[in-house]
Amino acid sequence: MESLTARLVRDIFKQENATLNIAHVVNTAPPLLSLVSAGLGVSIVHPFYIPSDDTNIILREFSLAMKFKFRVSYLAKKKSDSLTRRFSDIVRLLDQA
Repeated sequence: MESLTARLVRDIFKQENATLNIAHVVNTAPPLLSLVSAGLGVSIVHPFYIPSDDTNIILREFSLAMKFKFRVSYLAKKKSDSLTRRFSDIVRLLDQA
């Protein structure tokens, strides 16, 4: 099954008439970054996942925008919890930005 990120990347490359040469599909950041760090490829990954101490990885900005949709999940009985409500409000604000 194709991930949302993979579909977004594929669609962006298609819009730009660029060709993808996919050798491996990796669905989590740690093994993906191990492959990149070992010189076995390149990848599009959120900078949040890049370890600051890995000097083998060079970051370059990917300037084409990818819009993600997120969902906030919580227990129904916690719905009225003020911290949960505040967090949900913040996520909604970020989604509108």
